[in-house]
Amino acid sequence: MSEITTIKQDFLNRFGLPVSYGSNEDFHLFLFDKLSEFEEFVTTNTLSVASEHPDLQQITGCSNNIKLTIENIKIAFNDYYNGRPDIAYATFEKILIELLQFDALPERSFHKESFYRIRLDKNITSRKEIFHIPFSKRTLVAPQRYSIAGYPCLYLANSIYVAWEEFNRPPIDTFNFAKFQFSTPANFINFSPIDFQESVENSSNLLEFFQKIVLYPVLLICSVKVAKPDGSFKPEYIFSQFTLRWCKEKDQYHGIMYGSTRIHNSSKGKFYNFAIPVSDYQMNTEICPELTQKIKLTKPFNVSMIVSQNDNEDTNNAISEIFSKELHRIVPFGESIFARMESFLQKEDLGSVMR
Repeated sequence: MSEITTIKQDFLNRFGLPVSYGSNEDFHLFLFDKLSEFEEFVTTNTLSVASEHPDLQQITGCSNNIKLTIENIKIAFNDYYNGRPDIAYATFEKILIELLQFDALPERSFHKESFYRIRLDKNITSRKEIFHIPFSKRTLVAPQRYSIAGYPCLYLANSIYVAWEEFNRPPIDTFNFAKFQFSTPANFINFSPIDFQESVENSSNLLEFFQKIVLYPVLLICSVKVAKPDGSFKPEYIFSQFTLRWCKEKDQYHGIMYGSTRIHNSSKGKFYNFAIPVSDYQMNTEICPELTQKIKLTKPFNVSMIVSQNDNEDTNNAISEIFSKELHRIVPFGESIFARMESFLQKEDLGSVMR
């Protein structure tokens, strides 16, 4: 087994994402321990690189960058816990800028691909009703992983199944669903753990491997599962909300692409969520005018509208199998009700949210 294969396998075995911890554990200690464990891994493997290795200087540079990132994350976290969120954000902003300059902040562009959204109200009929929460109802916007309290965003998924899981599996007949599509290319910060893991697996040499894992500390702090879902404050959301704030201030990004922490480990495929910040608020507007120009969507539908359809064509190539808790087994995605929903939407017209 080659050196790069051994190191990659060790990393993938020890530093998977997302991560979780017990409700009785202290998040502060858990996070710092995980960061320190990763830093030790980086230090050990940097020191093992032969002195005559042609990429030693660049590998050492990656290692130093990782250590600085971890140090600044800990500083930012302590500032936040000590009631200095603006100072914490300023420190984290420097981390993201350095990643961008280091070419270690992955991006992914979309144009004609299909996105989906559900809303837990089967009585809605207009496109506007399944778009983002109106500005006049911003009091409904709760803090979530990539959601700042009171600040509307448009949340999409690459499958109705993913959106359904994000809503904690509501009864199929209780929600409406719609398909979305960007009219022009849209660029996202890619914080998907699945894509990150693939990029690490595909590293062909030591330098490329170290260049990929520079991102890991930031992905880690944005990918911790919530230990206490009923808590008013969720520290697991601190840095993902910082990332959303930073993304909104950058013209080159339309939003953040991230993985779902709710998908069963046995399911096979790529499960993506997308957080798309609205543009600056304007008086007397309900819907973000910029997003209405960039996105088209179908009207919302509910499952009763497709039960008479006998079309099981699977149009989602990103997902192959999903775990059914009801059947206690894996089922092909193409045989699921979600595949039927998505197939149904492929035939429906896309239009402006105001239409």
